[in-house]
Amino acid sequence: MVCFREFGVKGVRGFTLLESLIAITILALALVPIYGKFSDGVMAIYRSEEAAYGALYAQSYLASVGSLYSLENGRHIVHEDNGYEVDIHISDGASSREVNDNRRFSLFDVHVVVKLDARTVAELRGLKAKVLP
Repeated sequence: MVCFREFGVKGVRGFTLLESLIAITILALALVPIYGKFSDGVMAIYRSEEAAYGALYAQSYLASVGSLYSLENGRHIVHEDNGYEVDIHISDGASSREVNDNRRFSLFDVHVVVKLDARTVAELRGLKAKVLP
């Protein structure tokens, strides 16, 4: 219901203060859920970016086990400059097995966990082989 009031000069019409306040309140109530969805979307983008960087770190460190980090039982914790923490855990995998040319190898289970602000953003597990003499 629209109610126009006449003020002073004939023919000049406008909304009352109460009508204006009600309209602004209805508009604000309609915009609050839209703003909430927008901020949820921004947070989802931020989290996916963190997960992507974490996955890249995990892949990189998993690939470097055996060259930068020796294949021995143990744990290595690396703190990156940008706040990521990489936890590399190396443990015995399956027992030694014979290969076609009679060389032996040991398998190691490598578990890489990438954290940001004490929250896990990526986790990879893989097997690495070490040829024995």
